[in-house]
Amino acid sequence: MPNKGKPTATPAAKVTCTYCGKTITKGKTVTAGHGARCAAIAKQFTPAQLQQHYKKLSVAVVPQGFVTVGALDKVVKGQRHAVPGLTISKMVKSFGGDRANLPPANPICTVYYMPNRHRVVHGWLGTNEAFFDHLVLKQNQL
Repeated sequence: MPNKGKPTATPAAKVTCTYCGKTITKGKTVTAGHGARCAAIAKQFTPAQLQQHYKKLSVAVVPQGFVTVGALDKVVKGQRHAVPGLTISKMVKSFGGDRANLPPANPICTVYYMPNRHRVVHGWLGTNEAFFDHLVLKQNQL
């Protein structure tokens, strides 16, 4: 695609986040060595500790009865009318957060990582019983 005679800048060398490995481009994050979302994780884990944490949560093959978080999201959206207040973000918080850096709300809520970086959770979490138990747990914690 022509640039209409405008000079183009030479792209800077790619800098990757020391925690998650994603490419970072903003000045402050490049200087810090990690992305903005990883700043909170940096307070809990060193890069080596984080890699060990993810290694502990990684599996090569999807265990029987487990589904991806994306598939669980579709189930949650389909049951939203039946279970007031149900959102996938509440479910993800019960897994230990988006990066699983907190302990799960219940051992059955443990999330595992596949080699393709997809997350899988126990299929029971997609049932009405799980949805109601989850909401009761959250209400009791308040």
